[in-house]
Amino acid sequence: MADYEIFLPEDSSPGSCIATFATCLNAIGLELGLRINSGMTTQFGSTWFNELEELRVEEAADQGRPYRRSWSYYDISWIVNEPFHNSQSPIRKFLPAGVKGFYDDLKDMVSMRNQWFHDYSHHSISNLKNAVSLFRYVAQVCELELASQIVEVEKRVVDISNGDFKKSTNSSEFEAEKVSINNQGPVKQKAVGAVWIADPGQRKLELKESGALIDPAQKKNVIQEMTEAQKAEYLPLWKSQIRKGWLFVDDWGQVGSYVGGELRMVGLFGENAIELDEDPFSKFLLPKTYLFDGESIVDRVSGEKLSLDSADKVTASTVKRVPQLVGANEPIRCTWDGELIHYGDAGPVYVGEIDFDSWFDGHKFF
Repeated sequence: MADYEIFLPEDSSPGSCIATFATCLNAIGLELGLRINSGMTTQFGSTWFNELEELRVEEAADQGRPYRRSWSYYDISWIVNEPFHNSQSPIRKFLPAGVKGFYDDLKDMVSMRNQWFHDYSHHSISNLKNAVSLFRYVAQVCELELASQIVEVEKRVVDISNGDFKKSTNSSEFEAEKVSINNQGPVKQKAVGAVWIADPGQRKLELKESGALIDPAQKKNVIQEMTEAQKAEYLPLWKSQIRKGWLFVDDWGQVGSYVGGELRMVGLFGENAIELDEDPFSKFLLPKTYLFDGESIVDRVSGEKLSLDSADKVTASTVKRVPQLVGANEPIRCTWDGELIHYGDAGPVYVGEIDFDSWFDGHKFF
């Protein structure tokens, strides 16, 4: 195993989180790449990688589909995509066999990488906790030497997430002063689901399990201040994600709340709330993952296929675009408000909108 240091996070800051995320992923790619190269070179010679990639380019051309060539066998995307899309790939012999769902887990790891590298909203301790858990599983299943290091990383992440870790300070070290970016007033948020930017709003409302919104300053339920559209759109989301707790409303009517331990944008409140130009790749994602099997959209876990017999025109049109925009068996996600997206190796892909009435039953909320 090459000597490659994995960064132990020191706090929950985005910089610390992404440093840990990236070095874990790089270390996995390095160790697997070394293993694969050693075995393939022994069997096929030192030119095996370029020859295999040339073969994939030719196959794609014959089938009239694009192929994004890789230039390194250390690239985790190549390590995953080559055996994922080619059941007879020669590198499969250097990866675990007979482990149920293993290649789907590998694909989830790469999809997670694409999310992290294309959207800062994922640079949080709660998302890092989920990522490191998957990294540890993959490392252990692949029997990587670095598995013990990732176990230590996971322990540190859990401690930070639980508030049980405090980094040591040295009086000789310079600590940059944190400057609030909210000095000029409210900051327009990115999307419902994105990590909240700047300071939370000053107005506090308490969300009750019943859906009531209590303003402690006024000592009354202020649900009537929401528009009917806001009630229909955001109350179900709050009941499923927050259930009960505090909402923070800024001067623009943007609402933040703690979800999974971090402050996120969760909706709008009041007649004068500003309209958001939302980034679909920063929105809350529903837990289900789908794929296109060459004919239909499929729930990746249950295997259920989407029926379009009575689909509305918008959903049917979006589904028709999937084969052109998302490769076969690639993971497809749905946002909380009905937009299909894919985190590809070349960047995030927006597929289009769907109507939940034409979607899988019971997949609308968390």
